[in-house]
Amino acid sequence: PGQGMPQDQVLFAARDVGYSELHLFLKSLERHGLLQRIVLVCPGHFFAVHPEPRPAHIDDDFADPSRTVDRVVDWVRENGGAFRGMIGVDEDLQFGLSRDLAARLGIPFFGEASCVRASNKFVQKAAFRRQGVPTSPFALSSDPDVADRVGFPCVVKAVTSYASQYMGRCDDRARLADLLERLRTAAHEAHDDPRFATQEVDLGDGRRLLDPRREFLVERFVRGEEYSCDFLADRDGVQVVRVARKVQGSSFGFFDGAILLGLREIEACGVGLERLAAVCRRIALALDIDAGVCMVDFRVQDGEIVVLESSIRPGLSATNHLVYELYGYTPLALLAMMLLGEAPEVRIPESGAAVVYLNAAHRDWSDADVEALRRRHGQDRVYVYDRSEEAGPVPENDPSALLRGYVVTTEVDGLAWTAVTERAIGGLDPH
Repeated sequence: PGQGMPQDQVLFAARDVGYSELHLFLKSLERHGLLQRIVLVCPGHFFAVHPEPRPAHIDDDFADPSRTVDRVVDWVRENGGAFRGMIGVDEDLQFGLSRDLAARLGIPFFGEASCVRASNKFVQKAAFRRQGVPTSPFALSSDPDVADRVGFPCVVKAVTSYASQYMGRCDDRARLADLLERLRTAAHEAHDDPRFATQEVDLGDGRRLLDPRREFLVERFVRGEEYSCDFLADRDGVQVVRVARKVQGSSFGFFDGAILLGLREIEACGVGLERLAAVCRRIALALDIDAGVCMVDFRVQDGEIVVLESSIRPGLSATNHLVYELYGYTPLALLAMMLLGEAPEVRIPESGAAVVYLNAAHRDWSDADVEALRRRHGQDRVYVYDRSEEAGPVPENDPSALLRGYVVTTEVDGLAWTAVTERAIGGLDPH
């Protein structure tokens, strides 16, 4: 773009962001006349898959964070421009890339404490407990005896991870011992994966070193339906942006799809918008943020909201497509618009929509299948992942590697999931 860049922009370092989410983010900004006010850092291959919309951008694969920072700083010096905000999603680096960029370019961003709490699941749970966020019992350990404190069934997680990777459920001590050993082996084999770098953390009683290759979060399993939401925090308080119900797949922690709930469904399913907003206010205190768009994963157990985890960035999944379909923008775009002072009034729609994943474990999903689905739903409501867009290192036998894309379908309020999937992908010719 050369000299003369707008002096009122947002920088987005889109590390490991799926192409669908990134494409709809840009379409959202284009729709709202804000595309020229974003500078995007992403792999150049993204534009080979989605040539338009095309904002000012810096081609980088994020293989070397320090190189990325230098490249972006040099680009800004050459092309001009000034930034009033930054979007960072690099949780596996504890947002270190985003914080370094913000410091070098003088852009406001979250402090170190907020970034660590959003990235380290154990530190986050400790912050939840201090602020009264409802969450399950937990401990940090590599010893199966931790079950005496946490109880069964329990869930074991790497302290820094994403997309349900490095996680498993245990119903007895033998399974817990086996899973801890498996996770230790997988962590040691994950060479150069930043999620397993030694971390210095502060739990409120002094700083200590934490070794994610040996120490894992063990928490009581929470029963009930699983949901996710995004909430907006600003000087006026907290507002829930969207609520989605996840549909558990055959592998624990991985899902067959999700339903974006309309207002009627949010109340009918027992979540309750006001009650959820009250929980989100406590989460904002726990993460020590007063401005941003944050995601939350939670379950409703025995009628009560129990928070699984949260982050200081919007949710990154195919539910972005559902929000775009019903709202006209994605949560990521809402954050950009908020940082630019151009955020629209958020109104949760009365009715919802659903996304159904195309899973290769169920069907090959040939080109003919995809074309049949596009004839049924429309070109823009059937998305096929490009094979190069997988986010980050993937552990062996990760079920997410079987996902080929997804289908969006609307008017799903009150429908059972079997009816939703039949509407979305049923009736294709067998082969």
